[in-house]
Amino acid sequence: MLGVVPDLPGDEPVILGNFSYVDNSRPLPLRGYAQEFLVAVKDGAQAEDVAVHIDESLANSSTPTLSIPERVAWVDTVNSGISVASKTWPVAGAGIFMILLLSANGMAQSVRERIPEFAVLKTLGFGHSTLMGLVFAEAAIPCFAGAVIGMGVAKLVSGVPSNYLPTDLGYLPKPTLSLAVLFVSLICALILALASTAIPIRRLRYLSVTDALAGR
Repeated sequence: MLGVVPDLPGDEPVILGNFSYVDNSRPLPLRGYAQEFLVAVKDGAQAEDVAVHIDESLANSSTPTLSIPERVAWVDTVNSGISVASKTWPVAGAGIFMILLLSANGMAQSVRERIPEFAVLKTLGFGHSTLMGLVFAEAAIPCFAGAVIGMGVAKLVSGVPSNYLPTDLGYLPKPTLSLAVLFVSLICALILALASTAIPIRRLRYLSVTDALAGR
């Protein structure tokens, strides 16, 4: 033994030893084989040329090699991953669209059933802006409440999986709820409320008080 070196930060434990000594301790059919060798080069810019030279020199052997520079391996690893955002946004968009259909249908039915009541309010002097505010508030309150409750539930649920991860995965970042995500959710709730009340508000704008009170 020549010495003991500490583990590299952030990497798996590393043991440096004599290959011949380790190879002779293995079963005979497994001797002479290795899964990976790390090669250090003086000039990092020549890493690809060195990798090609190693593979060319062993191309005709019984165990040819596949040499990849560390930088290229990391780039391939990053590019081969799945973009979570590209999968999350379509699912979120489909969910928001379904909520919009349900909210718009519910608001349209609610306003349609209360046309005589809105006609009475117009008769009492309520302007269109006031009626529009009442209809918008009726849609906005559940939308904003749903956004806040949903973000609260997401905050609680997101921390549950990290409690069951193995201890060796403790370095993974824990999910957090940022103010940007909360702001986006409130903006989506506002857009949802505006979109679901667009048609009912337009109907109230052209509401005929006489026809509404007469039941026509």
